[in-house]
Amino acid sequence: MSMLHNRSALGGLKHVPFFEVIGREEEGSPRAHVATAGLLLLRLIDHWFLAGMVMVEPESQSIRSVRKAIAALPRECNHRDLLFGIVNTMQTSRIVDIEPVLPRLQAYARLLEYEEWTRPLASDVYHTARCLFLEQTADDEPAAIFERLMRWMQRAREV
Repeated sequence: MSMLHNRSALGGLKHVPFFEVIGREEEGSPRAHVATAGLLLLRLIDHWFLAGMVMVEPESQSIRSVRKAIAALPRECNHRDLLFGIVNTMQTSRIVDIEPVLPRLQAYARLLEYEEWTRPLASDVYHTARCLFLEQTADDEPAAIFERLMRWMQRAREV
């Protein structure tokens, strides 16, 4: 699978809006923590999609780092539960399958739409979800793709 999704003109760096927030905000600030947790999660998803289930095994340094970053968010932060939900969904999957993760990613993107400073992050999450879905369904017949897309949309309304 390619890593063509979410590349910028800056040497192929993905998830640039997250890096921009992290670079702009004061280290340790609530915004920097939110952006860091989101970035680490998206990078985990990218690597899970490419490297497989090894990325989300409990002893994986990647999964521990993501969980630590999410746990550092305040308990009242709405991002915290959504991000943990995505990680838990990935870890309980038997195979790498983006479909169960997509509704939660979409819910995360919707949450990011509410504040002006997070809207570029929302756009990046939507783009990532769309690209991963298209990559995973690239060999499917159009009817199968449509059916999976309808399931994704239905689940997104339920999250």
